[in-house]
Amino acid sequence: MASLNRTIWFYGRVHPAGLQLDFSTSQNILGPEAEFSAKIDIKAVKSEVTVRCDFDNRSSDHPSKLWAASQDLTQGIANVFAFKLGAGAITLLDRWTDESGKIDGLALVDHALPPLCSSFSMDEAGFRRISPILFHEPTFRVALNDLIQSNIMGEHIPINCARAIESIRHLISGPNVKRKQAWPMLHKALNIDESYITLITDLSQGPRHGDHTLIGPISFEVRKRAWIIMDRFLHYRFGGNQPLSLTAFPLLRG
Repeated sequence: MASLNRTIWFYGRVHPAGLQLDFSTSQNILGPEAEFSAKIDIKAVKSEVTVRCDFDNRSSDHPSKLWAASQDLTQGIANVFAFKLGAGAITLLDRWTDESGKIDGLALVDHALPPLCSSFSMDEAGFRRISPILFHEPTFRVALNDLIQSNIMGEHIPINCARAIESIRHLISGPNVKRKQAWPMLHKALNIDESYITLITDLSQGPRHGDHTLIGPISFEVRKRAWIIMDRFLHYRFGGNQPLSLTAFPLLRG
């Protein structure tokens, strides 16, 4: 392994608070295409987690990629214990030491996504607008949660985004409508060509059938499209479940 001349730390915990786990391990890793190398030391005391990453200095993307590796490994260890205990567990590393040595929070934001949400605002009026669907349609809450979780666990993007889109299809068609008839209803309601959605559903097939081979940067395009479809669905709901105007919402194609 190359000389590891830099160090950063990540901090977090395993939830819920009543799950008190102790574990420690060390793992050497290589970044994608061996673009960097690192030694990751993970320690949890009563579910409070500290991760030390010693790494080389070959990539400007180290912080985010090291966080992803640390999050994945820590979550995996916690899940092993949770499996043995028959427990539910949510693991999140949400703080780190920045370049000055100060502990700072992690927001886990994809800055390409906020401009894609135009259906409601972040003020009280916006919340009042979305409250009826939020409070009264459980399927919407599940679909929204799938999308948001894809910002935390990148390897879940294909499955989560496809599942969210299928939930939207169900919300538009209503119950007891077969998939073959429901998809055209979504296409017409949201002005979205089948080819635009096929990228999302096709890339989810491998993970849904147990093949978790990484699909690379195209996963971000999958998430972007899912974000747009969710936003169009909200415009559709707020417009009284009427098909969107082609003028305001041009047809999206493959």
